[in-house]
Amino acid sequence: LAGLRQHKTRLATTALAIALGTMFVTATLVFTAGLGAHFDARVMGGSERVDAVAAAEEAGGIPAGALEAVRGLEEVAAADGTPRGSAVLLDSGGRRLGEAPAVVLAAPGRVSRFPVAAGAPPSAADEAALATTTAEAGGFGVGDEVRLVDAGGRTRSFRVSGLVDFGVEAEVLRRGAVVLEAGAAREVSGVRGLDEVAVRGAEGVSQERVAEAVAGVLGGEARVWTGRRFGELQAEEAGVQARSVSAGLGLFAGVALFVSVLVVSNTFAVLAARRVRETALLRCLGAGRGQVFAAAVGEAVLLGAAASVPGAVAGAGAAAGALVVGGGAVAGVSGGVEPVVGAGPVAAGAAAGVVATVGAVLRPAWEATRTAPVEALRSGAAGGSGPVWGRARAVVAAAGFAGAGAAAGAGSVAEPGAGAMCAVAAGGVLCFFGVMAVAPAVVGRVGS
Repeated sequence: LAGLRQHKTRLATTALAIALGTMFVTATLVFTAGLGAHFDARVMGGSERVDAVAAAEEAGGIPAGALEAVRGLEEVAAADGTPRGSAVLLDSGGRRLGEAPAVVLAAPGRVSRFPVAAGAPPSAADEAALATTTAEAGGFGVGDEVRLVDAGGRTRSFRVSGLVDFGVEAEVLRRGAVVLEAGAAREVSGVRGLDEVAVRGAEGVSQERVAEAVAGVLGGEARVWTGRRFGELQAEEAGVQARSVSAGLGLFAGVALFVSVLVVSNTFAVLAARRVRETALLRCLGAGRGQVFAAAVGEAVLLGAAASVPGAVAGAGAAAGALVVGGGAVAGVSGGVEPVVGAGPVAAGAAAGVVATVGAVLRPAWEATRTAPVEALRSGAAGGSGPVWGRARAVVAAAGFAGAGAAAGAGSVAEPGAGAMCAVAAGGVLCFFGVMAVAPAVVGRVGS
């Protein structure tokens, strides 16, 4: 403790390095947890509304009579089917909205995977509900008029009765969607059969039993999954974006932790060299190598804990704020994303900071115990400060900065993906290697 009090500048700079590294690691954990929970809620939330889902093997491949047979099963409480056709949706200026025709579905009955986000589902032939993403892209709201070009080439007008949240269903995100009254949906799309049947099971019947019974009725006309499994498949398809973001943030969290270890290790190494007379005097007064080593490690534990805890709390707060303010831009929705802040990410970030600090100090602490007391008192300085060593550091720094520039340039022109992220992260590591090479000259001036 006395050693910490005697070197306030060194204490502040080292604590800042630890806190920043811990903050980034914790922020990454909280941010990715929030994104993951958001994607799970949007995809799995829709599938949890049903116990089984049947999808036609080909367009309109489930006949209406099969739906009645499904409704008659003792394992089924309710079931509804919908055709899935397409039609051209026009914007307010009469131009086609989007590059592909919008998906046209029939309004759900008692069972639906998709909740109504605003207004109400269409109940008349001149009403339509839009996907929330489609309404946002076209600037439509409840009560507005929209126009569709049907399968026969005729333009038909509808009043927007509501907005439907399709979650992260890939086809709807790509093409947009319009929900019409059942008769109007068949007329506009020209599809007569059903493409999907959503089933709610009877009380006390498992999803597996419901799916098995439905599959027995539909036979080879459709593939049947439990609601839970269907949601998992949708999540796997739509979660590519979330996994990519999480991988990128995790990569940079690893870089931040690595850089934090380098900063702390380099700082302790320089300061151990600056305090060589103190160490030598302690050895002359009878302190053993184990005591010197334990003192250095104990100092690292205290400093790591004192800096990591507030750093982890700050990181969790920063990530929560980022999710609320800008999480929607990453998740592909308007507004923010509800943060998920648990004790686990905060504790993991703080623990990472303490472990990194202790791990970083082991080498300089061990080297401090190798110094002969009388020789250290006579020389009063550690090696590694001569002109040759200075030139070597300059070469390392120049190489690090040059490599960082090349890696960052390669990442910026590469195709978006894991390779580009790895290139940029490698550039960051090389840049910090350059910083670490020149850091002793700076730290040595302020560390005493």
